[in-house]
Formats: sequence, C-alpha cells, structure tokens
Amino acid sequence: MLELTGVTLACADTANHALALRALERSRERIGFARTVLFTDGLPPGLHAPAGVEVVPIARLRSRDDYSRFVLKGLAAHVATPHVLLVQWDGYVVNPDAWDPHFLDVDYLGARWSWFTDGHDVGNGGFSLRSRRLLAALQDPRIDLVEAEDLTIGRAFRPLLEAEHGIRFPDAALAD
Repeated sequence: MLELTGVTLACADTANHALALRALERSRERIGFARTVLFTDGLPPGLHAPAGVEVVPIARLRSRDDYSRFVLKGLAAHVATPHVLLVQWDGYVVNPDAWDPHFLDVDYLGARWSWFTDGHDVGNGGFSLRSRRLLAALQDPRIDLVEAEDLTIGRAFRPLLEAEHGIRFPDAALAD
C-alpha cells in the first residue's frame, strides 16, 4: 500500500453524492491518505459515508463557478496537510502504481491541456494535486475567478503565482 501521509484526499460535490463517495473509495483502495473529505451540502437519505470519509458541510454548488470559487478560495481553510489530491466523481485514482514522488516537488499538478501550445499547458484541475503553499497563495486578493478554477490558476494567474508566490508548476514530462 502506498502511504501518502502528507496528502489529504478531497472531493467537492453537491450533485453526485454516491458517485463522489465511490471516487473517494476507489482512490483509497491502495493508498493511505492523511485524511479523506467529501465537501457537500448533505448526503441524501439512505446514503452513508464509508468509515474514514469525513463529510464537511458546504453550501450547495449550483454551477461550475460555485465549484471553482470554493476550490479557489474556500479549500485552503480545510486542508492542513502539505498537499491535497482533488478528485471528482468522474476523475479519481485508478493506478496507484503511477505515483511518482516527484509529484510532491511542485505546487500544482494536473493533466496537460493539449490545445495550448504556449508553455502554460499544465493544469487540468478535475484530478489534480495541489500544495498547501498554492492554496495559501490563492488567497491573494488580486486573484479572482476569471474562468474555470483550473484555467484561473494554470493560465490567468500563473505568472503572478510563480513570480510573487514562488509557486512551482511541473514540466510537461512530469504532468504526463
């Protein structure tokens, strides 16, 4: 079993509760995390979180922008570990053997966007590893949601994050 004692596993979902819990469970099958959290507006009757999954109440996420605002500005208050692995109901750990310890050397690691060719092509946020340093840097009042949260981080505010907060993005090889 892979032990990631410095990583919180997290999912924010208020629409697909059962699938979000499944994504968390699948992600934990062969990995030990420091903490596992589902941020949601409440579980439907008859649905229960598995042992070891903490349910943290948040306001209902009514849109992509609501989700993005929570991840951009609200997640930091709930993560005390050096890193958080953010998953979604349709994007979660399927191959723990692909883990590379160098993932922890950067502050934001998401899959590459193939349609960008300007060197700022790493950062798909649906399944991403983020450092506590990044979460703290995102509290900078100059950083505000301009597109989906991953584009806000990985493109719109990447120059500011790198220059003024020392945030490290991976090269394409590590992201791949």
